[in-house]
Amino acid sequence: MNLFTTFSINEPYYSNYSQFNSSVGYQLFISLDSLPDETNNIEFADATDMEGLVYYNKEKNEGIISNVIYELSPGTEYFYRIKTLFKQYGDSFEKFSESKKFTTEDQLYEQGGIVFYDKGEYSDGWRYLVAAPPNWYNGEVDPKAEWGCNSVLVGTYSGESGLGNTRAINNAECDDSENSKPAYKLALELELNGFDDWYLPSIRELRKLYQFKNGGLVGGLDNEAYWSSNEHAVDSLRAMIMISWGDEDTDSKTGEHRVRPIRRY
Repeated sequence: MNLFTTFSINEPYYSNYSQFNSSVGYQLFISLDSLPDETNNIEFADATDMEGLVYYNKEKNEGIISNVIYELSPGTEYFYRIKTLFKQYGDSFEKFSESKKFTTEDQLYEQGGIVFYDKGEYSDGWRYLVAAPPNWYNGEVDPKAEWGCNSVLVGTYSGESGLGNTRAINNAECDDSENSKPAYKLALELELNGFDDWYLPSIRELRKLYQFKNGGLVGGLDNEAYWSSNEHAVDSLRAMIMISWGDEDTDSKTGEHRVRPIRRY
């Protein structure tokens, strides 16, 4: 299940003004306070340009505002209100809906962490990818570490199989970092929530993790660079990283970047 839950708002809307307006806009405000507005709105829920759909029937003077809210904390009571913005004959008007409340579902982990990818069917022994939960490392934020195998070209070029890459790095029996345990060992030696088959994600798996980080499904991810298990195809001293969760690059294997293990099932 997800670290953060989602909530779908389907709000009936009625207005005495709408049939006369040249334009109508909507803002959704959501808060822990009972009367959400601009002063206490939770930032991610500002829906000036609502991602959902607004259905309005002028003849019946009613409609439905539908929007899905991401990144809500589990087991938490929230309030929401919708502000309708009118423009009529050059004048502007505002109208708030009544405040309503809802409670999100409690947090549930599945298969040791947070399921963030479903490829649709089982093949090669797995269907789902699972990220280690936030604070997996002794209750702390994702640790920084060197990549490992600092002077050996291992050949972990597969963008798909982080598990195969991580095992290959381990089997190479390289000279590891002198400063701390390298990234691949942090992942490979992890025993968490009854599972011991964690590994360092490939660059493509990191990309999937990034997509769901933005969607709110995977929490605690820092905006700094994260190591993948992919080595540079030419330079044995470099390996692949995801920078600021958007751009891919390489860095020296002795550079220290953050680590988030994943597993598959």
